[in-house]
Amino acid sequence: MASGAGAIDHPYFTVPAEEVSEDLAAISTGEGIGIVGADESGRIIAYAMVLPFSMDTSPVTALMLGAVSPDARRQGLGRRMVAWQRDQGFAWLSSLGDPAPLRLLTYADAGAVDTRALLHGEGFSSAREYLHLKRSTDTPLTATTPRGYTIEQFSDQHSEPVRRLRNTAFRDQWGAHDFDVDGWAQHVERPVFDRTLSKVVLDESRQVVAYTLVEHSLDEHGSRTDSAAYLASLGVEETHRRRGLGAALLGDLVASAAHQAIDSVTLDVDSASESRANELYFRLGFETEHRRLSYVLERPATRA
Repeated sequence: MASGAGAIDHPYFTVPAEEVSEDLAAISTGEGIGIVGADESGRIIAYAMVLPFSMDTSPVTALMLGAVSPDARRQGLGRRMVAWQRDQGFAWLSSLGDPAPLRLLTYADAGAVDTRALLHGEGFSSAREYLHLKRSTDTPLTATTPRGYTIEQFSDQHSEPVRRLRNTAFRDQWGAHDFDVDGWAQHVERPVFDRTLSKVVLDESRQVVAYTLVEHSLDEHGSRTDSAAYLASLGVEETHRRRGLGAALLGDLVASAAHQAIDSVTLDVDSASESRANELYFRLGFETEHRRLSYVLERPATRA
């Protein structure tokens, strides 16, 4: 059901079955809430979830996920699902007892006019615009590794330094959240995470100063659903920025993906990112394929 809805709502990416399973597992352990809608035959035609997103910042933020089957739309089901997420989501966040303000966050493709209107109707407002960028691997990206640095494949010994660097590098970005040790371990052990394409940059003292984390969309059998490598995250330690490390990592990714017969590299970036990362991507030949908007609704916290 989710894949059928996604083909309409966000045709440029597929939600892996593994990701849906992880979300359901989180709800079963109390780390979130969710409901499903079914027709008279018992077939699931809609679902709605509210899951932790950024619980260690202010506002404390939960992520809303959901979909309605294409053949069950225009019957008011989507509006009922969003209203449930809004009301029950804030109730769930309030029950956690954090005194910080509360925020519900969700995303909608720029072309999903009905979804955007629905969110506006339920009180949500657009906060940020994200660009989905794509670059073919047919044309090499010429970018040399600066002297004094080396690029190596991501391995277990790099995992903790990358976690710390990732948390630091994105801490000032809008909507950012930290990974704790346990959450990070689960993150890098997911089947969609590609250790052969994910890389780190080491300085002369063998310290991790930059990294890329790369993923692939997988089907229910664990096979790639398309020939695109998704750059989930690129980070550079602040004192090592503006030395060409980001370009070197992107050049390595394009070359490595081409070697594996992968057609393209894709990524998502905040169009108003304070890091100005989008300028680097455009300069290196990435082009905008789609736009996605974040929607938020905030309330003061109330203790249970």
